[in-house]
Amino acid sequence: MADQAQAKVDEMYADFNRQREAFAEASRDIATGTFTVTAKRRAFQVTVDGQGNLTEIKFLTGAYRTMPGAELGSLLLETITAARRQAVDAGIAHFERLMPAQLPLTEILGGSFDGDKMFADALRAIDELRAAGPDAGEKDHA
Repeated sequence: MADQAQAKVDEMYADFNRQREAFAEASRDIATGTFTVTAKRRAFQVTVDGQGNLTEIKFLTGAYRTMPGAELGSLLLETITAARRQAVDAGIAHFERLMPAQLPLTEILGGSFDGDKMFADALRAIDELRAAGPDAGEKDHA
């Protein structure tokens, strides 16, 4: 019996180390990632790093010189936003594959996640298990 317990601990430890390395790899990928988006009319390109920080604006043509200031400003914002969106989406994709399938990572990071509802649902499920008695879950394992 002690050998089985030790084997279970060893398995859990190995699984923990695999997950830790997967998270570290995803973090490295995000940290070293860059995302470049070209503006309409190829006026310029913007590049952001894996965290969405602007790292470069590169003017490809002289088209920006003839744009009214408001148009250039709007185009800059639109292009930077698109590059940042790519960085966020890539980060989500990296971590989404490491998280439980039922965890709505996109909604959590996008701000549309209702944490209160999730916790209320979890508490309701726990209360139902408690009400069913201590042996309720063992029927399925027998």
